[in-house]
Amino acid sequence: MHKKKLNAFLGAEVRELTQRLNQATARYKNEVKNKSSKAVIAQAKADCDKLKKQLSVAKVELSKSIKNYKRESDQILKDVAKQKANLIKFIKNHTAGKDKLTESQFSKQVNGEIVSIDNSFTGALKTLTEAE
Repeated sequence: MHKKKLNAFLGAEVRELTQRLNQATARYKNEVKNKSSKAVIAQAKADCDKLKKQLSVAKVELSKSIKNYKRESDQILKDVAKQKANLIKFIKNHTAGKDKLTESQFSKQVNGEIVSIDNSFTGALKTLTEAE
């Protein structure tokens, strides 16, 4: 998953806070420009500072979410690759005569593994595309 897409999917709170901070900053600058009372300017500045802190926290949380999402999706893909590698090894061992399975047993086991890999892969795709 591309980082921009993850940001778009997981970063709604950051976007909202950024927009609110921009509005609060514009209001603060306007109050200063209009030479409003010290109390009004102080309140506008306090609003900006509060939003800056909230935005900072939200950005840290977004970063953690993206990192966790990437770690989880990487692990899912590694697990699918491991299943495939094990199936290939199993097939090579059978064709080399290293097991005592009949062709029927072998086919049944291979088909079961293929279904298992397909299910894992489908689950991985679902997880990976949830953020799109």
